[in-house]
Amino acid sequence: MISQSIAKRYAKGLFAVGEKDGRYREYLTAMESILEVFNKEKQLGRALMLPILEMKKRKELLGDIMKACDAPLPLANMFSMLLEKNRMGYINLIKDVYSELVDEKEGRIRGTLYTAYPLAENGIVLIRPASFKTGLTSFTDLKKNVIKKIAMGNPATVPAGMYAEQTLRNQKIWDSIKDKMIYCEHVRQVLDYVARGEVDAGIVFSTDTAVRAKEVTVVVMAPEGIYNKALYPIAVVRDTKNEALSKMFVDFVLSAEGKKLLEKYGLKSMK
Repeated sequence: MISQSIAKRYAKGLFAVGEKDGRYREYLTAMESILEVFNKEKQLGRALMLPILEMKKRKELLGDIMKACDAPLPLANMFSMLLEKNRMGYINLIKDVYSELVDEKEGRIRGTLYTAYPLAENGIVLIRPASFKTGLTSFTDLKKNVIKKIAMGNPATVPAGMYAEQTLRNQKIWDSIKDKMIYCEHVRQVLDYVARGEVDAGIVFSTDTAVRAKEVTVVVMAPEGIYNKALYPIAVVRDTKNEALSKMFVDFVLSAEGKKLLEKYGLKSMK
């Protein structure tokens, strides 16, 4: 289809930029955040997609949205091109294609699923070495001079890092502490740095802290609403060879007993 071809062209162009600068996953997260705004404020989407307003007004509106969402420049430029060519209606398809490119890059395989059910939610927490007494009680305290180094996952490749950056940006403290950041390639590396006292603080998922519970102390959990929810759905893959057993497992995990197990290991079960 022509629409699929157009979507692929835009998605591949943005992805090529993301591969080159190492921010391909950040672009996906930003695109999802912008689409979330459109879904919540449907009048904004209609104003951009339909020629109700003159182009100058639509460009100003789009610029305001990009600024409010702190959209990376390559992504903002793509949205501008879509607007100028009256192709804003392709954005959901572009996001789907882009997401597939990210999956392919990171070696994930997509199966055909039965209905997916909301399973659990993870939270972002601020941690410190258990042996340190730095007066760290909140995310805002990260601005203190006594805090020299902060470990977090690389926002371009590590999900916990993306949520961490979003948390700090939305609390208006990112710009003042970003030079203190030590970017790690995975969460276990963050935990190692904090546990060994090589950094003053770290930011991870709440479930990650159990691995080094005796060596790291949870300072505070990030407030709800300042970062996109880290949700985990569950579903049976349609072409599984163990359909009955898989459905039994899903039923158990969604049961009251299963939810207690999830909460035991730091996850917040979905109602």
